[in-house]
Amino acid sequence: MTALGCNALVTANGAWQFHRANWIVWRSVLALLACSVPPCLYASSLQLEEKTYFISLAIALLLAAIAMFMHHPRSEVLTVRPLRWWMYPLSFVIGCVSGITGIGGGIYLAPFLYLTSWGSPKQIAGASSVFILVNSLAGLTMQLAINGWQPQSELWPLPIAVLAGSLLGSQWSSARFTHRFVRWLTLVIIIFAAVRTLWKYL
Repeated sequence: MTALGCNALVTANGAWQFHRANWIVWRSVLALLACSVPPCLYASSLQLEEKTYFISLAIALLLAAIAMFMHHPRSEVLTVRPLRWWMYPLSFVIGCVSGITGIGGGIYLAPFLYLTSWGSPKQIAGASSVFILVNSLAGLTMQLAINGWQPQSELWPLPIAVLAGSLLGSQWSSARFTHRFVRWLTLVIIIFAAVRTLWKYL
């Protein structure tokens, strides 16, 4: 619940910043969300052992990184393309995975948007922000329904630190950083998170 809450804080601000900069293609994003939220709600109700959960998370992240690394955009400015038909059932699957792993799903969606050259890196980052926000809120809602509200006083600094970092990071990524930098930064973060998790739980 803490991770989902922090995800929602980060991506709410990020989504707003990308929206203000006109990087979010709402029609496509809403269509993908319609396919991902219902399975995300169901998968969020499943209970996994800690080790199984984190190993599944790390493997999913590594697969996302490989998919993202395979595609190299040729241009800084890309015209948004219609979504491929298979992106809709894929969004359903991503909703399930995001519900199980608890990280919103945008980190899985982005590599496939890159592979299909759907849009620019900043448009993909904006779509991923909204995707993570909505699916995180869906997962958090399900967790609250199952477990109720269980505040932990020792974790109170986390939301403050996360929100402060997101205010700075989303402003830079939406307005200052180049498309290429945003793409490679995303890739590095995915790989770091996956390797660190595997190192701890294997």
